[in-house]
Amino acid sequence: MTTNVFRFNGFELDTARFQLRRAGRPVALEPKAFELLRFLVTNRERLVTRDEILDVLWAGTFVTPNALTRVVAQLRRALGDEAQEARYIETVPRRGYRFIAPVVVDETPHSSPERTPAAGPPASAALPSSSPPAAASALDAGRGRRRRGPAVAAAAIGVALVALAAGWTAWRAGSGSGHEGETVAGVGSHWTLSEETILTSAETLDADPALSPDGTLLAWASDRSGRFEIYMKPISTDGREVQVTSDGLMNVQPAWSPDGRHIAYHSRVAKGVWVVPATGGPARQLVAQGSNPSWSPDGRRIAFDSYSGAMASATTIWVVDADGGEPTPITAGGTPEGGHVGPVWSPDGRWIAFRSYHLVYTISMIEVATRRIVPIGRGLDVQTLAFTPEGDGVVWSGASESGQARLYLQPIDPGRGEPRGELEELRTTDGKFEGCAIARNGTVAWSTAHSMSTLWTMPVAGDGTAGEPRPLFSSIVRQTFPQFSPDGSRIVYTENRAGQGGQAYIARADGTDPQGLTSGLPPKGFPGWSPDGRRVYFLLGPRLGWIDVATRRTGTAGEFPRRPHYIRLSPDGQQMAYHAEAGGVVNVFVWRPGNATDTQVTFDAEAAAYPVWSPDGRRLAIEVKRGDDVHVAVVPAGGGPIEIVTTTPGLHWPHSWLPDGDRIAMASERDGVWNLYTLSLRTREERQLTRFDEVNGYLRYPAWSPRGDQVVFERSRTHGNIWTARLSRGGRPS
Repeated sequence: MTTNVFRFNGFELDTARFQLRRAGRPVALEPKAFELLRFLVTNRERLVTRDEILDVLWAGTFVTPNALTRVVAQLRRALGDEAQEARYIETVPRRGYRFIAPVVVDETPHSSPERTPAAGPPASAALPSSSPPAAASALDAGRGRRRRGPAVAAAAIGVALVALAAGWTAWRAGSGSGHEGETVAGVGSHWTLSEETILTSAETLDADPALSPDGTLLAWASDRSGRFEIYMKPISTDGREVQVTSDGLMNVQPAWSPDGRHIAYHSRVAKGVWVVPATGGPARQLVAQGSNPSWSPDGRRIAFDSYSGAMASATTIWVVDADGGEPTPITAGGTPEGGHVGPVWSPDGRWIAFRSYHLVYTISMIEVATRRIVPIGRGLDVQTLAFTPEGDGVVWSGASESGQARLYLQPIDPGRGEPRGELEELRTTDGKFEGCAIARNGTVAWSTAHSMSTLWTMPVAGDGTAGEPRPLFSSIVRQTFPQFSPDGSRIVYTENRAGQGGQAYIARADGTDPQGLTSGLPPKGFPGWSPDGRRVYFLLGPRLGWIDVATRRTGTAGEFPRRPHYIRLSPDGQQMAYHAEAGGVVNVFVWRPGNATDTQVTFDAEAAAYPVWSPDGRRLAIEVKRGDDVHVAVVPAGGGPIEIVTTTPGLHWPHSWLPDGDRIAMASERDGVWNLYTLSLRTREERQLTRFDEVNGYLRYPAWSPRGDQVVFERSRTHGNIWTARLSRGGRPS
């Protein structure tokens, strides 16, 4: 291999020995500081943005931009550099950094017995592929020296995939945050939660807690009646409970008006945002489409997002007058990248915080008057947001690297909307936080939920008649996105552990002999088989990754022309269908790996996504968004008119075709309940195959076997309860 030594101003950066030397003597550097120096030096011809560095150095890790500020300061101290009179690292305000010292590169051949690839049979694939990266070659060499069990091999593959993933970035919209040289120690520090109390303890799902402005009343959504309704009770445990809604329309996400007289909520069946008196009574629909309402502090406006359970990647933030009228968009598609959900007003009404997701979760604030967007954090499995009473901090739920769900608090500058202190941890749970709210008096409420999301299987006859569904595995982690091998003998799927990304597994079609393939994937790597069944392909940031099932060799097969949200390989293995944002709208594209360009297949004005190839490769089944509904449509793989083939209101998500090329397997939500259906394109007949009736769960990703005798799908069920506590800062109530 070739080893680079970079020389500048008496320093030597030796990337092979992981060492910085000055006049031949090692300079002490922490690992992150060394990685940063190497990244800046190897990209010295250009400005490197703060977000790009965060994505590379902390890929898949929950940090704020302040972590980068600290590492830059450490590196400058080691180099004897100054921010104001930089000789090595130039700061470009609000953008990033540039390495400015002249560099001489010494390329020296260097070999090591430990990294000599072992000889072995080449892996075959229909797609063109690049040579395995160094990490994969090292893995192959190790395999030649000793045997490995599946778990050890999967861990080693994970190391290779981390090396592959080091170059992908998650989001570069908006200005940078954090300030070089700013004193942050102690700012907003030592926040704590105390006086914890559990308020609900039913064997149901109690979620979406909302606190009245004075912190004395709690509203929440519960499925205790068999349908989600809004309930309200005093925080005191002996207070009387009131059912606010009782129309059976699956009402969730309550939000109190600032005067405590009304509650806004989202109806999953009637759709849109509604407003009802807090003590119960007639409700009125405020907007016909949208969810996650949040009142402005003056009570005059309500912010909401356009997500209603369909295509989160196409979601944006809107504002409407509380008395009604035409809603106004606050964010635009693609800025920041991914869907924008969960808006929350700051106490002064100047900012709206929201979260977005594309490869990683990002937390941002938008200044309502100017539309200026400021990123304040990023992390793993980020969910609901809430402001501290003074507006000097944002709380969100997320996950640690170990997978444990946590409540975090990021201190912010209320005027500038930027982080100004260390990210703090408030609480952990073995479940998942489903909602968080903070009242003016510092009372905090959250729901701790526990989910079981596993793969199920069901036998089917040639005429489509279904047998009894049963779990395919016994697992406590999420299993999702099953795909049958071309011969129907095996399935590939992912296990997602909060905070740890995804791990691809393969197993026999009956669920026996599960084996780990990869680790360190993005939460949705969407693994799929090559036509010969020898390789599994998956999304790896902006690249198409692959792993040979027999040898565990890994590599990449090219970089996508644009950032994909989802991928599916064609039956002949020559093309990849995916959806991505283009001009702020999600549409479907087809790409031949190795090409620099792709072909846009759909030009839908709302959203078209999640393409699924027909068995002959000539058509794509897709999802198209129409308001709060999602329909199944069919489009020629080379582009052409979109034909919508479902008419029933609700959500219809196709995932596979039956071997006859006429029927499509889809997960559909009807009246708030998810089940599995097939749809015939010839007759338009829809056949329901499962009869689940829970409203606290979902069904996803039905994969039909090429043999036509089995379907595998993901099924989830959730239960949870409400807790309250007191938020304090520096030992004082907030």
